[in-house]
Amino acid sequence: MASANDFFDSGKEPGVETWRIEDFKPVKQGPTAFGKFYTGDSYIILHTKQAAGGKLLHDIHFWQGKESTQDETGASAILAEQLDAAMGGAPKEFREVQGSESPEFLQIYKGGIKYLTGGAASGFHHHEDAPHKAALYQAKGVRVTEVPLSTTSLNSGDVFILDGGAKIYVWTGTSASPLEKNKALTQTITLRDDKDHQGKSQVIHLEEGDVEGEDAASFFAALGASDPKSVTIASA
Repeated sequence: MASANDFFDSGKEPGVETWRIEDFKPVKQGPTAFGKFYTGDSYIILHTKQAAGGKLLHDIHFWQGKESTQDETGASAILAEQLDAAMGGAPKEFREVQGSESPEFLQIYKGGIKYLTGGAASGFHHHEDAPHKAALYQAKGVRVTEVPLSTTSLNSGDVFILDGGAKIYVWTGTSASPLEKNKALTQTITLRDDKDHQGKSQVIHLEEGDVEGEDAASFFAALGASDPKSVTIASA
């Protein structure tokens, strides 16, 4: 966990540094949190770039989840201003709102960004802090968002990833775009190889219309449907 002094003494070399706002303080996030944002939290991201001649340039992004408290969003803006001032006022500042992030922000995360439910002050438990439980993610455009574990979350226009622990299911809607398919593939590989799964999970691919067999039955059962053939998929 970084102290306030660590926060204000950052940006010394090229890279991306991220802090989550907890009790009005910036808490440094580790490498495994890269590109992952809880919808109940606010964050500060410092992007340090090296220009020709070796000069360092800085962008400060303060990201606000749609369920983040007013205290957290306010603290993120204030701390971003303080970090900017500590760096001599030279950095560019960007306010980032979940779902409407700037192009500069999205370019940081070549593999896309992932929204997770919960938050430090929301009363929810982060998945890292609790025993593994199934979770469903929707790949839409460059964003991957955790959605309710239900067949009603599925639609023909997107790709969905069901993290079942030992098995990870990738369900592809008939109208999903190549971008969404690629994004889902990237996220699936990242998920399979993270510290919880350690590369041991089996990845199972299902297409919309696959309703026969054990894999389809297990996928839909996890979403609350005992009969895959009875499930109606929403259009794109």
